[in-house]
Amino acid sequence: MVSTYTHKRIQSLHEQNLHPVEIFKMLKGEDLAVTCSYQSVARIINKLKLTGSTNNLPRSGRPRKVNPEAKAFIEEQMRRNDEATSQEIQKKLAKRGLIVYASTVQ
Repeated sequence: MVSTYTHKRIQSLHEQNLHPVEIFKMLKGEDLAVTCSYQSVARIINKLKLTGSTNNLPRSGRPRKVNPEAKAFIEEQMRRNDEATSQEIQKKLAKRGLIVYASTVQ
């Protein structure tokens, strides 16, 4: 995975009209090529040309039913009682205002 700093560095070098090979060589000289290959540099530049940014785009798919707070609650219940059933935890979640199926808890 390429760091955010490396993404920004590639973007700034690309704005100086450097070729991807030159950018890769510069990154290699700065010891940033350890986490970044030539293919990564080329991919980031193509993404920059297409979208104007190196940021990741939103992914498709259904949003999660259980928010991070509820997930932490479920995990805490499992730590307290590892024999608790998903239906028991489902009822505790319902008391907190989150209605989900027991299969969601699983």
